[in-house]
Amino acid sequence: MEKIDFPELIKKVGFGLAVVIARQQLPADFWEKITFDEWLLIYRKALLDSELKKTALTKMAEKAKTFDEWLKVYEDAFADNELRKTALTKMVSKIKTFDEWLKAWRYASTNSELEKIILTKMASEVKTFDEWLKVYHHTPANSELKKTALTKMAEKAKTFDEWLKVYEDAFADNELRKTALTKMVSKRKTFDEWLKVYQYAPDNSELKKTALTKMVSEVKISDKWLEVYRWLKVHRSTLAEFP
Repeated sequence: MEKIDFPELIKKVGFGLAVVIARQQLPADFWEKITFDEWLLIYRKALLDSELKKTALTKMAEKAKTFDEWLKVYEDAFADNELRKTALTKMVSKIKTFDEWLKAWRYASTNSELEKIILTKMASEVKTFDEWLKVYHHTPANSELKKTALTKMAEKAKTFDEWLKVYEDAFADNELRKTALTKMVSKRKTFDEWLKVYQYAPDNSELKKTALTKMVSEVKISDKWLEVYRWLKVHRSTLAEFP
């Protein structure tokens, strides 16, 4: 077999494919020095069901140390359930941030003991409105954690936009929606914020009329007048009562 210029081959086809092509000519000490990222490159280029692909995945698991590395092992071990379980457990042991807890939760089996651990730990790591919002949107419908997330969002909401998100997500909680709408009114400052209040206020309510009046008082540029006109045209009943 003709001797392959391995460094030149890497330049042409990349490290992973170069190893696949030249594997029979590579010395033993070469294999001992391969890093996790290099084994990953080899795995992605090796032929399906080949010994090299199996070896690469095994070596990735041996060298994985961080959350992200174990995540890659998990994602690539789609045909090895036992390795996937190991990788997920290792991921959980390496977690340091809320976003990592969220990623681990996505892969945990529904209603499994691991999922319960992840959800409990994830909730203990949550500190901000935006993090509770992520919990709310990524947890199962009707779960206790989803209900808790919505309550915590309401506790931490401070701005108009945050109360708007509470209102939009509290579609099954009329009392919380009323609270959120009231808070939105107390935080509104601009035409666009009054427009949101107007959209969500009950039809024929004093709040809807007030919002429309305030929208008009906030209008300063011509394109906003056009928007007011369009709303008046659509909501003729309000137009009839508009001063």
